Amino acid sequence: CRGRYPLDERLGIRGQISASLEREMVLLGACLPYEVAAQLMERLMLVEVSDTTIWRRVQEAGQRAQASDAESASARLSAPQTPEPGQCQMGASLDGAMVNVRGEGWKEVKIGCVFEVVALKPAGAGDKSPPPRVNRAGTPIPDRKACRQSFVWHLGGPEALGEKLSAEADARHWNRAADTSVTADGAEWIWNLASRHFPDSAHIVDWYHAKTHLWEAAHALHDTEEAAAAWVSQHTPLLYNGQASTLADCLDEARQRTSDARRSDTLRVEAGYFRTHHERMQYRDFQAAGLPIGSGTIEAGAKQIKARFSQSGMRWSRAGLSNVLPFRTAVMSRRFDTLWKAACPC
Repeated sequence: CRGRYPLDERLGIRGQISASLEREMVLLGACLPYEVAAQLMERLMLVEVSDTTIWRRVQEAGQRAQASDAESASARLSAPQTPEPGQCQMGASLDGAMVNVRGEGWKEVKIGCVFEVVALKPAGAGDKSPPPRVNRAGTPIPDRKACRQSFVWHLGGPEALGEKLSAEADARHWNRAADTSVTADGAEWIWNLASRHFPDSAHIVDWYHAKTHLWEAAHALHDTEEAAAAWVSQHTPLLYNGQASTLADCLDEARQRTSDARRSDTLRVEAGYFRTHHERMQYRDFQAAGLPIGSGTIEAGAKQIKARFSQSGMRWSRAGLSNVLPFRTAVMSRRFDTLWKAACPC
């Protein structure tokens, strides 16, 4: 017959590990390589566990999180208080991070983010305030930043990510915001999802990516870096002022004058890019409305995913990766404890 240990049951101890210790193991495993997590536990908590033990606990917790749909529950529980209609501005963004999956090669973990866009507090009356930033037309740019970011993920096709991001936006009371926007790079799958799930929001191609394409066109047109830089400087105001289609026409005209097949192909691609995203490149108007024109929030999120899963030599099983991702994105969303309680109610 088997004995019982009432005190262990009251403390939530499974084997030799309490529920609170298991929580900390999963938290560290979501943020750090398992070997480093084990070293930190020994140094900071004076608890000696192996990296294999941490791996096993993360896998078990991740399976429970996915089986119980705990991520959706934690999103609802962590949603900020319902705002009054028209009292906040919200944004969303999407991107991907490449992770090496054993037997499959490099696969894209697609991630999405929902956030609030808030104005930075002005300096106090007695402070020496810096002059306001102005855009290229001399109009002051409202100082905005993203806050209260929450992330979702999917390892696979974009459709499931769209459903998750839409559900996250609903939990965050997206439909009560005064203004909403989706900011991202020019990937076709992103704008297909934006059109499907956020059709009434402003759609904005990230300014940095647009400038990158402007430079690609400049290098196809000119042989020297100085000439390319001069061309970019001359044509950046067109891009900023919402005249991407005019840029496309200029590149098409230049393409007709060149006999270099490689340059012609580059100009064709870049002209198509600017023409396709013309409506998403109304940067002056977007900034005047206080909307973000940069996708730095999701870019930072992708870097956090890669920092955990794409370090040198790392290769993941699909199941192992999927079991860690719920807790990694929960840490990024500052809702780890909520997810833990939903997935592991001990």
